[in-house]
Formats: sequence, structure tokens, C-alpha cells
Amino acid sequence: MYCDRCGAEIPAGAAFCANCGAPVSQAPADPYAPVYPAAPAVKPSSILTMGILAVSFCCTVYFAFLGIIFGAIGKSKAKAYAASCGEPSGQVKAGSIMSKIGFIVGIVVTAILVVVLAVAIIENM
Repeated sequence: MYCDRCGAEIPAGAAFCANCGAPVSQAPADPYAPVYPAAPAVKPSSILTMGILAVSFCCTVYFAFLGIIFGAIGKSKAKAYAASCGEPSGQVKAGSIMSKIGFIVGIVVTAILVVVLAVAIIENM
């Protein structure tokens, strides 16, 4: 191997050039080394958890807004998982579907609650 800076021959295993003191550049990576896929940025179980929470909270009258929140988080995580790992399946697909259901039902229940409360306030005036 030769020094990139001065061109002097460098013995194997040396960290610096003996001639000019420049640090020795590392050898190129092995082109035959295995390449492993990156781990998903989002755990499938977290998407499923958000879906379960979204469906659970959307069915309650006073906490339906939490169904909207958890549904939005679950949808966002499912989208991030699909972007990094491709087509969702299993826990991701179940969590994504439940997140959408919780989001939509949460909006409907919250809207009904707001209308009922508004009518009750108007009637009491």
C-alpha cells in the first residue's frame, strides 16, 4: 500500500505514513461482504397497540377524542413502516385497520357528543 499524500510505501498494519506522518486511509470494504437489511423503523407491535387503543377509546363517549389521537398515531406509524419495509402484513395490517376504524368512529362519536352538549346548553338558556 502507498501513502495518498506523499506516495511512499507503507507497511501493512501501519496507522500513519513513516515518511510524512499522514494517517493511512482504510482499505476498501470487502465487496463480497453480506449486506443485511435494516431493521424497521417502527415495531409492528406498536402499530397494533395504537390500533387497539384507538378502537377502545373511540367507543367511549367522553374519551372518543383519544380514539382520534391514537388512530392518527397508528396510521402515521403504519405509513412509516410501509415506507421502510414495503407492503404491511400481520400485526401491521391489523393495527392499521383498527387505527382507521378508531379514527373515523372517534370523529363521529366526538361530533355527536358536541352536538348533544350544544343542544343541552341551548335548551337550558
